[in-house]
Amino acid sequence: MKPDRAQDRPPRHARALCGTLALALQALLPGCGEALPPDGDSGARDTAAPMDTTTPADTTMAPTDTGTPPRDTTVPPADTGRDADRPDTAPAGPTLVVGVPNALDPATVAHVQEVRRRGVTMGNRPDVFAKIGDSITESRSFLGDIGDGFYMLGRFSGLQPTIDFFGRVMLFKGNSFRHPSASATAGWTSDDALAGPLLTELSALRPMYAIVMYGTNDIDRSNITRYTANMNRIVDLCEARGTVVLLSTIPDRTDGANEGRLALQFNDVLRRLAATRRVPLIDFWQALQPLPRRGLDEDGIHPNIFRDEGDPQSATFTDESLRFGYNQRNLTALVMLERIRAIP
Repeated sequence: MKPDRAQDRPPRHARALCGTLALALQALLPGCGEALPPDGDSGARDTAAPMDTTTPADTTMAPTDTGTPPRDTTVPPADTGRDADRPDTAPAGPTLVVGVPNALDPATVAHVQEVRRRGVTMGNRPDVFAKIGDSITESRSFLGDIGDGFYMLGRFSGLQPTIDFFGRVMLFKGNSFRHPSASATAGWTSDDALAGPLLTELSALRPMYAIVMYGTNDIDRSNITRYTANMNRIVDLCEARGTVVLLSTIPDRTDGANEGRLALQFNDVLRRLAATRRVPLIDFWQALQPLPRRGLDEDGIHPNIFRDEGDPQSATFTDESLRFGYNQRNLTALVMLERIRAIP
């Protein structure tokens, strides 16, 4: 397949502004201006995240579970699991997009509040989220540019307070948007997460939320029964540690008829799990359906990326750019974070 992922250099339209922002952030938060390393995606057909071939890939391995992880020294804010400044910073109304409900139903809200209260007692940080998944999550194209300040919200400017809120805590290698997760690696299935990396990441970050997407590789190496059990187990482990799961459906698989059929079945598993257990659901699959090629790259597996004269811009939210897969994934993730942040 042809690899395709975002370059390390910033998008053209944001470089001047982001340079200024980076200097300001460095003055306030020493070390926050370090560059995010490129993805560690492999070159395998069904595991490598899209990459831009003009920039060599970083071969740094994702961290593994080697014992007690290091802890960062950021002091968690003294609040109760919600943004204390929310009345002043939250947008006037919800941002409406395909793939995210306009409002979470009362039972889901109550469940989120219950898990979040548990997280507060366990010292979880309300302005930190974890990214849990495979290459589609590991890729810097997923939220990485937002963490670096390289984004264009356009008509979605109401999402800025949410970016500010979740971007204010610096972890080991950046804020929640750009921090490379120990439980997001190319080629991984839900089995890999349960082998240890999931708990490593939760222990290290103490996140109040976790965006979870597995299934694309499970299609090739697992079955519906095992996948269902694994995804329920992932929810169990997260919620036992006071972390609210934000579950995501997976993209289509257009690389084969059987793969495509299984992708639909795996997504049905996720929707049933979310409905039964009152877990907030980002229906990424639904958001991709109106797009050309269903928002997929040439391999029929990974999302594609909007480019401006060859410059990949996965966090640009214009009508043109939202015809691409990663742009939709970033937008729907931000909107769900906005929904969750607004829960009292």
